[in-house]
Amino acid sequence: MTPDTREQIAKVSYKTLVFFMKIEEVLDCNVEKLLAKQTDIQNPAIGEVVKQGVKHLGDENQYKLKKLICISCYEAEWDKQMIEAELIKQGTAYDRNKLYSIVEGNIDNMVNEARRIEQ
Repeated sequence: MTPDTREQIAKVSYKTLVFFMKIEEVLDCNVEKLLAKQTDIQNPAIGEVVKQGVKHLGDENQYKLKKLICISCYEAEWDKQMIEAELIKQGTAYDRNKLYSIVEGNIDNMVNEARRIEQ
């Protein structure tokens, strides 16, 4: 999340920002562990944390947040971290850059989804 995005989320709700920062903190900690070939990564509980973070917001503010935050990106990151941890456990060679790269078609899908949400 960029500093600008953090600032925009804080304008909607600082309390909500704290929840999203926790997700990012867990994912970042997992990256450090995986780079050190440690497989004891934490589940960021994205769905539950998001629910807790937005439950106090009205529909308009939830809509604003959906335009600012890519929850599916967090979920994709977590999925890839679980795959990487399993590859490490198995001792399987892998290309980390390929594992975490975004396929061009997926980018197109994300752009189309963002456009649909804005309409």
